[in-house]
Amino acid sequence: MQRILSRAVVRHVMSLAWAIGCLMSATDAKAYQVQQVGRFNIAFHVTPDDQPIANQPSEVWIQIRQGDAIVPSSRCQDCRLVLLAPDGQPLNQFDGEELQPIGSTVYEGAFGTTMIFGAPGTFLVQFEGTIDRQPIDLLFAIPVQAEQRD
Repeated sequence: MQRILSRAVVRHVMSLAWAIGCLMSATDAKAYQVQQVGRFNIAFHVTPDDQPIANQPSEVWIQIRQGDAIVPSSRCQDCRLVLLAPDGQPLNQFDGEELQPIGSTVYEGAFGTTMIFGAPGTFLVQFEGTIDRQPIDLLFAIPVQAEQRD
């Protein structure tokens, strides 16, 4: 399922990420992103508040819904999260046992992993797999903040 993103796609996603970042700084934004694929809504979240800090562990998670029902991660076949550098090159992938339930009562059924974004900038996280024969291949733009210096 792995694919290399074209430079045009990466530039387009980065332009969208910049625009979203501008809007988020000007308004109260939700602390997660949601995309729809077929009959599924996929919520994506990174701690803290979808604005992780460079070189610090961040919890990255996915929650899948079909209408009001939560779809358990067991229905997600060959699902994985891939961390992509700002230029679109794969840095790391997380699948199988690396994707674990997050144990939140608020986001029931969510699963994910811990990632470390190595520098400030806009990274991409790709979520791919299959749910009930529906292929999933989504990109989420993640603006990473600089480390806080004391």
